[in-house]
Amino acid sequence: MPATLAAKPRRRTLGLTALIDVVFILLMFFMLTSSFTRERQFDLSAPVASAAAPATAPRQLLLGADGALQPVDGEIFPDDAAIRANLAADKPLILRPAPDASVQTLVSALARLKALGFDRLSLGNPLAPPEPRP
Repeated sequence: MPATLAAKPRRRTLGLTALIDVVFILLMFFMLTSSFTRERQFDLSAPVASAAAPATAPRQLLLGADGALQPVDGEIFPDDAAIRANLAADKPLILRPAPDASVQTLVSALARLKALGFDRLSLGNPLAPPEPRP
């Protein structure tokens, strides 16, 4: 018998049980280290066409890139107390973001207005900042 045939190493097979154990360990690792967050949602009312003229037109707020809120035809509200004093919470409100406002700024403003009690919110088309008055 030739010596070359007897010297061949035998090929070992990989055990399926060990692979299943590794897969379950990885599964448990990813399940325990992941975090599940609940996404918040905002109820936005869509404008509804009506034959009757509305009793009061909705107020429009401009949202600046820095998060400042101001009426389209007025001065900037410096704080939440000024927003409460100048706007009625039971009236419809249209929030119009400036073109350079980020999505995070928009979401933060919506959460802020919602916390102040404004339930009738809707989003309007982006509006360029008003021209400064002389």
